[in-house]
Amino acid sequence: MSRVEIAGVTHTGNVRKVNEDAFAIHEDIGLAIIADGVGGAACGELASAITVDTVAAYLRNTADTDPERPVRDAVTAADRAVRRAAFERPDCTGMKSTIVLVRWRGPRFWIGNVGDSRAYRFRYGVLTQISYDHTVSSELEEAHGWSPELARAVAMGKGLTMAIGGSKPPLARLYNEIFEDGDVILLCSDGLYGPAGEETMSRILTSGGAVDVMTEQLLQAGLLAGGPDNITIVALRYSESD
Repeated sequence: MSRVEIAGVTHTGNVRKVNEDAFAIHEDIGLAIIADGVGGAACGELASAITVDTVAAYLRNTADTDPERPVRDAVTAADRAVRRAAFERPDCTGMKSTIVLVRWRGPRFWIGNVGDSRAYRFRYGVLTQISYDHTVSSELEEAHGWSPELARAVAMGKGLTMAIGGSKPPLARLYNEIFEDGDVILLCSDGLYGPAGEETMSRILTSGGAVDVMTEQLLQAGLLAGGPDNITIVALRYSESD
C-alpha cells in the first residue's frame, strides 16, 4: 500500500515586512499549492491568497477524470478572481501571483505552474527542476538555445513573462509522471531556491529525514543565505509501502 508524507512551511524572511506567499495542503483530494504575490506589488498577499483559495475550491468541486484540464481551468478561474478583486479595489491595481501545484492519485502525480515558483523532483539523490520558469531568461533559453548564464545576463534582471492577474491570460505548464519509491516532490517560492541554491537544497534532501524536518531545514537554509524574500516550501515523499 502506498503512502504520502507531506509538510509545508512559510516565513516572511529577514527583509520583507509582509509575507506575500500563501500555500495550502489538501491531502483528502491529493493537492498542494504554493502562490507568491509578485515582487512586492500592490496587494501581493491578497493575490496569492485568492489564487490558492480559488484553485483549491475549483479542483475540489470538479470531476477529474482528466486531471490536466481541471488544472488549466482552475488557473483561469484564479486569474479571473484576481483581476476581479483588483478591479473592485483600486489600491490593488496590478496585483499578481505565481502558482505551482502538485496533484497525486496513487502512483501518478501532476505538476502545474505559472510564473517562477518551482517544483522539483528528488530521485536517487538527484534534484531535478520539473516546472518551467515563466521569466525573460527562460524564454531566451528556450527560444534561442542560450546557456542559462548568457540568458540571465541579457535579461538583466527582467522578471516574469506570465502570472496570475498579469497582462495576458495565463497558460499553465503541465507535467505528469509515475512516482518511484522514495521520490520527493518539492514545491517552493523563489525565496528558497534563489538564496539557498540547489546544491544546498539537494544536500538537505539527501539526509532522508522526516518531511517536516526537511522543510524546516530548507527554511533555515534560506534564512541563513540572507532571507531577502518570503520563503514557502512544501515537501511530499511517496513510499510504496508503510
